[in-house]
Amino acid sequence: MLKTERNNKTMGLRVLRAFRKHFAVRARSHSYSADFEHGQWWITYLLTGAQWPVCDADGVGSTDGFCFERVTQGDEA
Repeated sequence: MLKTERNNKTMGLRVLRAFRKHFAVRARSHSYSADFEHGQWWITYLLTGAQWPVCDADGVGSTDGFCFERVTQGDEA
């Protein structure tokens, strides 16, 4: 089973921490949410609705074993 297929609180916190690190988001920012939907983790920017699926990855462009590619721009904040 891939890391991103594990639906538990620990993995949710892990992917959110990796996202914050990848995009240099302040650790105390509560503007982002990690949610498990459709069999994988997603990050949502709560102020606009922009979304990133979380994928297992290694190498360049990955952070702590994950990668993120924005798939939804969301509304302007």
